[in-house]
Amino acid sequence: MEQLLCINILMPTEKYDNDMVKVGGFLYKITVQGYQEKNGISFGYFRNLKLLQKVVIDNKIPFESIIAHEYNSRSKKLYEISDRVRNQIK
Repeated sequence: MEQLLCINILMPTEKYDNDMVKVGGFLYKITVQGYQEKNGISFGYFRNLKLLQKVVIDNKIPFESIIAHEYNSRSKKLYEISDRVRNQIK
């Protein structure tokens, strides 16, 4: 079963910044993972839980700010897995 794990960090009080994901911008290529802060807005995209854990700890990001989804390409369903991911990296 093919799965894509998307883990986004976006603080609840922050607004989305299109410059972070525009063509040629931060995280434009699907293979890129990382976290960036720009103009008071932060966003991250991860597939690797160890890297996510390091970024969360290094940047003192609240675990509650992690929003995670998993897409199953066979069933074409998107699952919300935030609690599971938060518990895995604590």
